[in-house]
Amino acid sequence: MPNKAKIPTSVALTSPDRGKLVVWAVIGVAVLALAYFAWGAWSSRSRAQDVAMLCSNPKCGYTRAEPLQVGESLPMTCPRCGQRTLMAAFRCPKCGTPNIWNENRNALPPTKCRKCGRENYHD
Repeated sequence: MPNKAKIPTSVALTSPDRGKLVVWAVIGVAVLALAYFAWGAWSSRSRAQDVAMLCSNPKCGYTRAEPLQVGESLPMTCPRCGQRTLMAAFRCPKCGTPNIWNENRNALPPTKCRKCGRENYHD
């Protein structure tokens, strides 16, 4: 009968090996978390930032920082010009100019910035 070598079916980790494994696992999780937060910060700069409200009357230009409250509906009456032209808005990520979403004006996307012309989309 030929001599068969035993093949180990499991490898037991010794205490120092287990400690190294835990250290590498912690480092791996930390690197993944850092990458996740860095990607989030990097990608948020390219998205349109909310301003809450903007009057669509070109002669007025009133902006409101408070978001829409429960019971309020759009368009709202602008406190400066008195017309029902206050709508949800965003700031252009390129130049910072407040704009009203095309969808709120019953127009098709994308919404182009009225100052720099950059195309903006909802998330």
